[in-house]
Amino acid sequence: MLCSSTVKTDRRAFRIVDRPRLPTVRSRIRAIRGQDTRMPLGVSRTGRRYRTVGFGRAGALFCLSLGYFVRRNVQVGPRPKGGYECELEVVAFHPTQHHLVHIEPSMDAHTWLKREHRYEKKFEAGRKYIPALFEGMILPNEIEQIALLGFASNANVKTLAGGRVMTTANLFAEIVENIIAKKVAKAAVPEQFPLLRTIQFACEHRHAAGWC
Repeated sequence: MLCSSTVKTDRRAFRIVDRPRLPTVRSRIRAIRGQDTRMPLGVSRTGRRYRTVGFGRAGALFCLSLGYFVRRNVQVGPRPKGGYECELEVVAFHPTQHHLVHIEPSMDAHTWLKREHRYEKKFEAGRKYIPALFEGMILPNEIEQIALLGFASNANVKTLAGGRVMTTANLFAEIVENIIAKKVAKAAVPEQFPLLRTIQFACEHRHAAGWC
C-alpha cells in the first residue's frame, strides 16, 4: 500500500506511515563528524558544514556510464587511535583506456590560497593510497586529479595543488556533449543512472520546453 495509517489507543494516535522522514539531530551530528558518508559534505566560508547534492554524484555516474570502475567516499589512512587520515570522494579507473582519475568536488567559497592547502592534502593522500584501492589491476603511473568546484572560475586559475580545476559548468558541458546525440528511443541511458537519464530527456525535449 502506498498510503497507510495506524490507530492506537495510547497517546500516539494516527501515526502516518508514509510521511517523509526529516533528518534527526543524531543524523546531523553524524554527518558533521564525518561518520555518515552517504553524501559528501561541503564547507562554507564560515566553516559550517552542509550536504552537497548532485554534481559529485553526477561525476561518479558519468565515469561509471563510460565504463570506469568507480569507488566513492573511500576512507583511507587508518589511524592507530581511530579515525582516518582522509576521505577520497571519487576515484575511477578505466581498464581499456588505462586511465585513472581522482575527482574531489567542493562547494566551498574559500580563497584560492586556502583551497590550495585543502586540496594539497586531498591529492597527496590520493597519490599515496589510490593504488591499493584497485588491488590486482595494473594501474598507470600517473593519476589525473581534478578539483571540481561549484563556486569558482577556471578562466585564470587552471591548476590547484597539482590537479586540474574543473567547474560544474565544465562537467555539465562534457556530460551533455556525450549524451545529446543519443536519442531516448534508440540509445536511452540505463535507469541505473537517474541523473544522466534526466539530462538526456532534458536535452532531447529542450526545444519543446522552449529552452532554446
